Amino acid sequence: MITIALGMIIIGLGGILLIHLAEEGSKKRKESKEKTALNELEPLCEELLKEKKKEYDRYYNKSDYERGNYPVITIEGLIPLCFGNMDPNDKCLQEYDIWKNDRNFCLMSNWEGLQERARILMKNNSSYLLDSKSIDQRKSDFLRDMEEKEFMKVHAFSIPLTNIEYFAMSGETYATTEISGGGGTIGGTSIPGAIVGGMIAGEAGAVIGSRKKGTIDPIKSYTSVHDERECYIKFRKEDGSLDEVVCKHNERLVESRKQFVNAAELFYDSLKKIIPEKEYTYILANMNNAKASSVETTDIEGRLLQAKNLLDKGLITQEEYEAKREDILKDM
Repeated sequence: MITIALGMIIIGLGGILLIHLAEEGSKKRKESKEKTALNELEPLCEELLKEKKKEYDRYYNKSDYERGNYPVITIEGLIPLCFGNMDPNDKCLQEYDIWKNDRNFCLMSNWEGLQERARILMKNNSSYLLDSKSIDQRKSDFLRDMEEKEFMKVHAFSIPLTNIEYFAMSGETYATTEISGGGGTIGGTSIPGAIVGGMIAGEAGAVIGSRKKGTIDPIKSYTSVHDERECYIKFRKEDGSLDEVVCKHNERLVESRKQFVNAAELFYDSLKKIIPEKEYTYILANMNNAKASSVETTDIEGRLLQAKNLLDKGLITQEEYEAKREDILKDM
């Protein structure tokens, strides 16, 4: 009996080992096929990136996008922008460089980020590596995605500084609390418990023994913070109509800050460094200051006219007028 049992154990272990070896072999064959597929896709990826670079350079070398020694900010993380000619529900997740020269505010896809995304797309999209697809199909799929996906396109945008009305943030941040738990079973009647309770303690024991113990799930609360702010630039097109570039809300992990930040906030902070004079609250404050100054000037003019009228009517002397005029002008 012992011999038979040992034999069965050995057979079982042998079967498990064979299954493990088969799985390992299948895994290695799959990895080998994926590696071969990637090796065949890599030259295509680099070839497509060369074409993208030519497109990038065409924008980069235009006078509208002159960089010279002007400071350039690369916005961290993938920023979801929606341009005037895009569907409002679309957004283009990319890293962007922004700067201004003597004439224009400029925004352009960051070239290093675009290259990195192309290589990540190639390695992480399992559809390119399916056994059922030939290399030609894989190449075709990869080529299509490189051409069609918004995050793989070279985006460039320049706006004359004089055409920018303002940039601002809209939307709000709020918190919601969700409560879960509190359910469970309150109790019930147990027939076996009643019999045992009755045998031990009579009628009262039967009643007590018939009661089931209830279980109540602990109540838990979860607070979630929702940040729905968006940043937008309002500008006038050549025909005079208003248009905008909108940075949609999107939580991005910012490595330098080691935290998740609203992409719109990143875009807004970058704009304040490049074109602070176009920030909405700054423009509003200047308008209010100009208005206050205008009111003050109007008030002084009125007081001077009033003093002159008193002089003309003979109600004050020339000396009194000169003294009053001097006092009024001191208030300027």
